[in-house]
Amino acid sequence: MKGISSIIATILILVITLGIAGVVWGFMSGFFTARTAVQLIITDAECTASEGITAWVTNDGSQEATGVTVELSSNPASNCAPNGGTIDSAATESCTLSGGSPGTGYHQIRASGSGSRSSGSVYCPG
Repeated sequence: MKGISSIIATILILVITLGIAGVVWGFMSGFFTARTAVQLIITDAECTASEGITAWVTNDGSQEATGVTVELSSNPASNCAPNGGTIDSAATESCTLSGGSPGTGYHQIRASGSGSRSSGSVYCPG
């Protein structure tokens, strides 16, 4: 019995090549790595006695985020809207929570808007 015929070998090489090309095209076009429309991430937060809590929020999604607000979980009345509540795709905006010094200790902060939510914590020294 002889090995695989040259015609079958050629067809197998073509099928393998087309399969690899399809996978590469899928990754290059973003088919396998599609981004969510809006994805808010609290990238940093800082607490100062004179200003209160400043939070930096990034929109890691592919569309503009609207209606974005940042609030303290312990005091929802203390909130702010970075850049007027709008964060462009792949942009970072900051805002300072109103209400002065929130007190000593850890504080949970939440960012929400356009159907996306994120939370984080910040430590305020005494």
